[in-house]
Amino acid sequence: QTSMAEEQERSIRHMEALLKEQGDQLMRERQDHSKGIDALRASASFSESKTCLLQEQVVALRQQLQREHSELRASERAWSSDRAALLSAVANIQPSLPQQSVTRTRSS
Repeated sequence: QTSMAEEQERSIRHMEALLKEQGDQLMRERQDHSKGIDALRASASFSESKTCLLQEQVVALRQQLQREHSELRASERAWSSDRAALLSAVANIQPSLPQQSVTRTRSS
């Protein structure tokens, strides 16, 4: 009976050792899993920050583009107005040019 008791004791110790090894393995897996989750959270947070920054840059670029577009339209309107004034001035000058030419020719 003592040998049977010793065998059972060894078997129990062996099972306890296996159970401890499984517990240790499970603990390592949980730690690895936690590290992986933390890494994923950090990556997601970083991606979210980059997305927010890019959205802010898009808004700023759109505003700049709108300003530049408005400036271009104003410049085009000013150019058009200057062109119309120049054409009007040239049109007003042209009818008097032949008379001046005739006057100069007579006085020569």
